[in-house]
Amino acid sequence: MKREEFAQLTGLAIETLLKDFPLPLAAPWTPGLLASRLSDGLATTIPSADFDPNRTRDVELRQTMNKLAGLLALLIPERQIFGSEVDKVLSRHSYKSEGFSNYIGFIYSSRTRYRKFHQWVSQLPEMSDFLRDSASSLERQAPKWRLREKRELRISRGEVLIAIFEAAFGTRATVNNWAKNGGDARHTRPTPFMVFYQSVVELAFGESATPDLPRILREARSGRRRLK
Repeated sequence: MKREEFAQLTGLAIETLLKDFPLPLAAPWTPGLLASRLSDGLATTIPSADFDPNRTRDVELRQTMNKLAGLLALLIPERQIFGSEVDKVLSRHSYKSEGFSNYIGFIYSSRTRYRKFHQWVSQLPEMSDFLRDSASSLERQAPKWRLREKRELRISRGEVLIAIFEAAFGTRATVNNWAKNGGDARHTRPTPFMVFYQSVVELAFGESATPDLPRILREARSGRRRLK
């Protein structure tokens, strides 16, 4: 996802988001500027397709590749087509449809569909083996890899949003143990930064309830401190 794909992060959307927010924007920040900084910052946290937690599982990819290899293997006996009645039809059609008038020239030409067909069929065993070898090279993913990678993405977003929050509101991003479905009884409401984080990721990614929010944001804060 690129910056321009955050079309929902508009100045008006941020103005609405901040309507009941407990903190005012610090000068010279405006809803439009905040929307722009959020789009730029969150764009850096979007993984490539190869590292997207929602990508196809390697076990499924391995199965698909082995299936393709098996299908190619089934076609391999077609190599025996050479010299058969079917082969004669292929040769005759290629000769006529490709404008040849000299059969010797046709036989020695490397550009005919007939020649290319036999070249392709002769490579089927190698293509099948290559698919199987490539499938076996895929490393087995650790249990719960998808959950772990999604957690790392949320922490990465937290690090970005901490920097933007502290600049935009002129105060530290703090975290407590409040949780939507029960948490520390001493904390009856989330901190302003927790509200900000959840509101922004809901607007940007449709995630309305981040799992284990306090720990995610504490790890994000620790990561920010290590980078300073």
